[in-house]
Parts: sequence; C-alpha cells; structure tokens
Amino acid sequence: MRKFNILNLHYTDKDGAGNAAIRHHLQFLRLGHKSISIVNHKKTSNINVFEVNHNRLRYIFQRIILKIQDQFNLFKREYEFHNRGAYYVKSPNVIFKQLEELDFVPDLIFLSWNSKFISYKDVAHISKFYKAKLYIWIWDKEVFTGGCHYTNGCNGYKNDCINCPAVLKFNRLPNANFVSKKQAYLTSQPTFIYTAPWMKELMLAPLISSYKGVYVPTFFSSLIENVAPSFYTKSDKEKHSLLEFYKIPPNKLKIGFASVNLSDRRKGFIYFRQLIQKLNLNKSIDFHVITIGSGNSKIKDVNESKISSFGSVSDESKRNDIYNMMDIFISTPIEDMGPQTLCEAMLCGATPICFPVGISIDVINNLNGYLTKNICADDLLTAVLDFYHKNEEYKNTISKNAANSMRELYDSEKSDKAINELIYEEVK
Repeated sequence: MRKFNILNLHYTDKDGAGNAAIRHHLQFLRLGHKSISIVNHKKTSNINVFEVNHNRLRYIFQRIILKIQDQFNLFKREYEFHNRGAYYVKSPNVIFKQLEELDFVPDLIFLSWNSKFISYKDVAHISKFYKAKLYIWIWDKEVFTGGCHYTNGCNGYKNDCINCPAVLKFNRLPNANFVSKKQAYLTSQPTFIYTAPWMKELMLAPLISSYKGVYVPTFFSSLIENVAPSFYTKSDKEKHSLLEFYKIPPNKLKIGFASVNLSDRRKGFIYFRQLIQKLNLNKSIDFHVITIGSGNSKIKDVNESKISSFGSVSDESKRNDIYNMMDIFISTPIEDMGPQTLCEAMLCGATPICFPVGISIDVINNLNGYLTKNICADDLLTAVLDFYHKNEEYKNTISKNAANSMRELYDSEKSDKAINELIYEEVK
C-alpha cells in the first residue's frame, strides 16, 4: 500500500487545536506515512515538527502591529477576529525554501488552525505547485468566515462577511478576506474534515458547502508506537493516593473545570463561578473545586482553601491525574467545537455536567452525564444537586458509562480507518 509524504501546516503544536493537529501528525507517522509539521510557534519536543523560518524583522513588526490593534481595540474581542490582513508567513516562498532544505515534497497537505500564520491563497499556491491534495480540518469557524474564529451569533458569513460587526475600523477587511478565501478554495478544491458528528451541519456554510466534507473521529493518544489512550480512568486506590498527594479532601464532592485560558469568554468560566457561588450559599454540600487553566481561578466569597488551581498544564500525564481526582466535570462553553477538555475528563471517569454546546450534543445522555436545557448556572446547580444525592452505585455506573461512551466515540482504530479511507479513496 502506498505511503504518502504529508505536510501539516498549523499555527502551533500546543493547546487546543494545536494538540489535535499534532495527534493527527503522529497518527500519520504511526500509519507508516512520512509526516512533517511546519508551525509558526514550536512549543513541544514532538518529532518532525519544524518552526517556520521567520524573517525576524517581519516577525517583530507583525507582533507590534497585533499589539497595537489589541491596544486600541480595533477588533471586538468577543468575535476573536484572527485574519487581520497580515500573516507571519509573507509568501509561499518561505515554505518552498523550508521544504527544499528538508528535502521534502508533499503528496498531501493538511491545514489546521491557521490563526495569523499563512494566507489561504498561499496554501492554495503550495498545493497547486506540488500537485498535492489539500485537506482542511474544521477546528473552528474561521474556515468559512472572513476572519472570525467564532461567530458569536453573527450570520454575516452567509452574505460574504459584508458590514462585519467584529471590525471597528478597516471595515472592508472581512469581505476582502472572505473573497480571497473563496478564490483559494476554487484553486485548491480542498476536502474539509470535521471531527464530531454534530459538526456536519457546519458544511452548510455557503463558503464551503460545495466542497466535500468527511467525518474523521479524532482520538486522545499522543503515542506513535501504539494507541493506548493518554487519558484513562485510574483505580480507586490510585485516585486516593493522588488526592492524598495533592492534599485534596477525599470525602468532599470534587467539582472540576478546565480550559486553556479561564478568562476566555467562550469557555463560560463565568457560569462556573456562578454555580460555585450558589453552592457556597446552599450550605448543604461540602465541596472542593479543582481547576486547570491559566488565568484567575478565584471565586468571590469562596474560601481559597476550597479551591485547588493547577494553572496551565501541558503535560498529558499530569492532566490525566487531575481529571481522575474530579467527581464531576462542569463544561460550560458558549460556543465551541469540542471542548477537548470534556473528552479528556470523561475518559478519566469524571461525570459530565454540560451546556448543550459542541460534542456534548453527540455524546451526553441520561446514562452517562447531565445535559442542561438552558445555558445558565441554575440548570448546572440542579444537575449537581441531583448527582450529589444519588447513591454510590449510581455514581460509579454513570462514571463508567461516561468513560466508555467517550472511548467508543473517539476510538483510535475508527480514526485510523477513516483516515485511510479518506486518503486512499481520493488519492489514487
């Protein structure tokens, strides 16, 4: 069976979509392909990952421009507008030169999270030059908008992103981005990949609706030689040892939350704070909070001794330990493709209590967790109280169901099969 040279292009190799892109890069290696990743920022020691050869002056200039734009609030933060008309990679020649230095000629190109990294026009040029099939992972909505990472309820992408509410100045930029992206897609004829069943509806977006969309389940292992999960449920004895090591009281209800950045509005930490404040007033539950993520984890009127904040944790083994100490995991995104943290927590046996956003729509039912009806702290509180008053047999069962259902949905063998079917069907 033919093995391919695969070029992965993505902004970084860490956090959120960066982690996901690296997992699939390692998957390609495990399946016997020759895979490399070129990123704007290399933050890990993963093999065959190369930071783009920046022109240092251009890189510094770009950073200054972005800081000025943020300082003067030229783009509304709630839309996370990323394609600001300038990219760290000035032209495709930068990539051509780097591939020449690496003596690498790609057969396939996989484009992942592309925040401010390289223009779609240049990616299309690279694809055409090498006659390499282009695949684009849908990790956010930026692939079909004029630049917004998430749309915050805006439907402007259905009308070419004209009069974009995210941009306070340079108002023609989103439409210019949109038109440029449309032309790039016409040139490259990409296939789009979505990683959860619910995401199929995103293929209805006008900019990408005429192209092929394929479901490839992601998975949660960063290993090459085998596909043992990076996240798994530990034994009760191991969990007790972890609680003892981190000085977390074992007899309290341990309530977890995780996000790369706790201050990210989309992740809904504000609702988690409201929930904990309500529980604190309730007085009927003795609880302890466990959080993962950078940013301020303090909660008003809640004693700091009730909170164990682990900050940013990039090490998957440590995250696995932390998730295993949680009885329940609160997932409160307002808008999200995942979140991956929910997948990780469930694999570790934490019972999920979720807003009906992202993958929770696909996976959560009354046998493996709680799905709120509304996006509000009161619905979260109702679910927490219900779980708290259940017997131990129920809690153990729902915990096992949570882990098993997530393991079944995001199975590495299913992902391998889907990847092979995708590339061998399209590339003869």
